[in-house]
Amino acid sequence: MKLNTRKNYFCKMKYSVFFLAFILLSCEKKINIQPDTQKPLLVVDGNIENGKDPVVILSKSIEYFSSLNTNAILNSLVKNATVTLSNGSKTIKLKQYSLSFGGGYSIVYYTNDSTNPSAAIK
Repeated sequence: MKLNTRKNYFCKMKYSVFFLAFILLSCEKKINIQPDTQKPLLVVDGNIENGKDPVVILSKSIEYFSSLNTNAILNSLVKNATVTLSNGSKTIKLKQYSLSFGGGYSIVYYTNDSTNPSAAIK
């Protein structure tokens, strides 16, 4: 009886190894996707909280399969835009500011005009 049990065990193991080898060594097909080029869309990233200055960053969308690096991200930022914000009773124009980093990099964002605090929305 022990011999029969061992034989069944090795038989099952043999089939398991063949099945596993079949799965791991199955054929692969390489697929090349060529997506259509799309016109960039405006992306609005805003942070508005009670009691704090609003912060808005405007950028253009980047294609999904494009190379992503620092220059691509910085070139996608929208500069010199007119950004207005309303709380329902008061509408203000946000002012553009630039935050510089090392290496000549800078990020553009829009917020309340610090020279005119009476016009701010908080």
